[in-house]
Amino acid sequence: MPLSLPTPMGELLRQELDLLVARLRNFTPTRYAAAAQPWGTRADVLWHLANRLVVAAGVNHELPPLPDMALADVLAVTGHDLCRVGPDEPLAAAALAEILLHRYEVDAQLPGPRVASAVLSVLVGPASAPTPEGGEPVRLLRAARVRCPRHPAAAD
Repeated sequence: MPLSLPTPMGELLRQELDLLVARLRNFTPTRYAAAAQPWGTRADVLWHLANRLVVAAGVNHELPPLPDMALADVLAVTGHDLCRVGPDEPLAAAALAEILLHRYEVDAQLPGPRVASAVLSVLVGPASAPTPEGGEPVRLLRAARVRCPRHPAAAD
């Protein structure tokens, strides 16, 4: 069944989710076990993200315990479930911000400036202060960290 993505932000969400899942399909147990500050391991970050996608899709249950090697599939299913819900722009932007933040924490890949600007325009509106060094991608990561519940560095 094709995904129902009624908004441009929903399409960005699906694209970025698919990129993350494709990257994770090449991970080994060693890569999942590698440190990812401030969470602990990369697997810890990704399990948190999967649970956040479940919540965003409006599903009222926790994910069952599974091996870390299932994370790519778990994220694909939970993310595509969210896309099938047809999230509005704010919900899609919030979910996309979490994906981009946690992808950065896993592999230090900054979001693209176009995606960062699109997400920021929905989440926080135009910049009221000077853009930080690193531009919109860094501004997005800062905003996403503050918005992410249970993020260990949210109070920094």
